[in-house]
Amino acid sequence: KLQLLLQLTTQGLVTSRLTFQSLATSRQIVQSLAIMGITADEGNRSGTGGV
Repeated sequence: KLQLLLQLTTQGLVTSRLTFQSLATSRQIVQSLAIMGITADEGNRSGTGGV
């Protein structure tokens, strides 16, 4: 019984870790997209003489 509980807990931890990793990955994608958008904005602004 205890071993089954440990196994379920381990599986739960692994699953939550995978979920956390995929969340972190999607956050990185969003961040890099935002950075790309910011750089594009800065390029446009410097092109029009803005800061």
